[in-house]
Order: sequence, then structure tokens, then C-alpha cells
Amino acid sequence: MVPKLTRSVFRDRGFHQASILTNWTDIVGKEMAAKSCPEKISREGVLILRVDGPVALELQHLEPQLLERIATHFGYRAVSRISIRQGPLSHGEGT
Repeated sequence: MVPKLTRSVFRDRGFHQASILTNWTDIVGKEMAAKSCPEKISREGVLILRVDGPVALELQHLEPQLLERIATHFGYRAVSRISIRQGPLSHGEGT
């Protein structure tokens, strides 16, 4: 029942499959998942990630590996590039 209720909300944010949200830790690893959160996937395949400030530079360098992990998760290249948005995360410790 929950997937039916959340499907339209996720679709409005470009998440045609909510699995990128629910499996983010499995896709990018525990450490990176604690510092980042998928916000939206644009129609052009750009994944917008909200990240803690200091991790933005690290994430830029890891973009090719993250894109490969996301492609492996979906079974195809659902995301063509990553756009970073710095700001506080709404998950994790202390938030």
C-alpha cells in the first residue's frame, strides 16, 4: 500500500523507481550515504544530490564510480551525471 501512496510523489521528483532512495546505502556505501541524499533525477538524467559541505569535492572525484554503481543498481544508465547541492541533510545523526 505504501508504494502506491508514494509513487506519484517520487515520480514528481524524477524517481520513477523509488529504489534509488530506499537502497541508497547499498548503492553508494554506508559512509557516503550518511553524507549525501538523492533529491531528484531530471528528465535529462541528472541526479541532484544534497551533500554535507565538506564532502562535495570528494563526491565530484567519485562521480564516475557512483554513476557506475547507480547503473549497476538499475541495470542501465538511468543517470548521466551528478549535480551537487550543498546543504543540511534531512537524515542521519543529529538531523
